[in-house]
Amino acid sequence: MFHPLGWPSRVRALLSRHRWIVYTIAAGLVVIGAVFPEIQLYTERTIPPANWNGILQYPFANRSAMPTGSIRTTFFQILETNPQPLTLNLTNSSWNATTAFVTIYGGPSGLQITARDQGSYSRSPLHLNASILTILFVRVEELSYVQASQCDFQIRSESNSGTMRVALVPGQGTYPDLVSNATGGFGMYTVVEYIPRTQLANIVFRARGVSLGNAGNQTNLSGTATVDVESYSVGYFGLTESGQRFLVYPGAAMTFQTPTVQLENLNGYLSDGAGHGGILANASVQFGTPVSFEIRAILPINPSGNTARIDTIATGAEVQVLRGGISFVPNDVTIEPPIVRDLGFAAGGAMTFVGGLLTGIATRSRVDDVDDQ
Repeated sequence: MFHPLGWPSRVRALLSRHRWIVYTIAAGLVVIGAVFPEIQLYTERTIPPANWNGILQYPFANRSAMPTGSIRTTFFQILETNPQPLTLNLTNSSWNATTAFVTIYGGPSGLQITARDQGSYSRSPLHLNASILTILFVRVEELSYVQASQCDFQIRSESNSGTMRVALVPGQGTYPDLVSNATGGFGMYTVVEYIPRTQLANIVFRARGVSLGNAGNQTNLSGTATVDVESYSVGYFGLTESGQRFLVYPGAAMTFQTPTVQLENLNGYLSDGAGHGGILANASVQFGTPVSFEIRAILPINPSGNTARIDTIATGAEVQVLRGGISFVPNDVTIEPPIVRDLGFAAGGAMTFVGGLLTGIATRSRVDDVDDQ
């Protein structure tokens, strides 16, 4: 009799004699195929993103105890939140720039401009009233400094292309300084915005090659000139540069966009609010690549106790303490890699298919035996 499956007689006879063994093997393959994907053959540790908050403390104005570290980002800003108006002095010794500009807008009564130079206005200063003052410095070495008093300010730095490396280094004041440098041969663009807080607020800059305009008339200042601007509503100082050093003032909040962060010499506490975290002692901590990372230079909480404080807020960070964690509970978890899981499903499916195939063959062999009889 013709057999559709085309099995040789010896195989057919074997299946006929040991049909229940074949059924048992087939059933075992089906069961193993169903269970096998649930068995974890290989696992690895991973750190899920979480929102972390940290309180870092160190002796007041102790440079060796200040936090340090490296941050790579495409954008960061420094927002001044000190309740007292401050003085911000930026000098050409702190920047490495190619061009610069100063733009200042007047208040209701207009800008009050007072200028002195090394020529006609060396003894008797020049006084002008204008609605706006804009000066572009194509040769940035001609600009010595820009100083703003009795103001609030915010600083924004953005990479023209590529990334910036921002280093936290020991500073001369209460907090570490920020040193930013463009990477990959690309530059960065920095803008400082000044907002007056009192009637005494002013912006002073010292430069060569200054030309002041008023009602269509230009006044060229000779040599090195000092220009004092009062009664302003908002002022801007911009630089196209490859590097800058910023002094961190008390109350400043520094925010970094999608950075890569590793900080050193951390002392204090770090927590994700879900039972993970702990005490840091001279710790080195990687924050991965959070969505945003913020450092807040908190006003000294206990000046008489010689203590300074920095708060950190890391959104979507993958925190890993490399060293210096005391009773630190990490939030890493054990997972099965997706490729291993997919292979498990494939193997389970193959076992189930083979089990079904054997069952079908054994059943067909039994039918054939009945037909032969």
